[in-house]
Amino acid sequence: MTIINKVVAKGDTFVCLGDVGNPKYVPMIKAKKKILLLGNHDARGAYKDLFDEVYAGPLFIADKILLSHEPVYGLSWCLIFTDMTITM
Repeated sequence: MTIINKVVAKGDTFVCLGDVGNPKYVPMIKAKKKILLLGNHDARGAYKDLFDEVYAGPLFIADKILLSHEPVYGLSWCLIFTDMTITM
């Protein structure tokens, strides 16, 4: 948790791209807003009280910027951030 809080400030929005791991650490993240994109190891509904927003699939945060737990293919016109890579 110390590593995350070194780069996340109290006024920030923190986005977890899935596979939360141990949920006891989520309240320790000092971000103002916490968003979760469910991963393949995350149970639906298990984190609704820990995150401000929970999504079951990819999330556009701008016209051409997509966040996703898993790789997304066929969108060469946008920048895609996944839990594994950054693709363009």
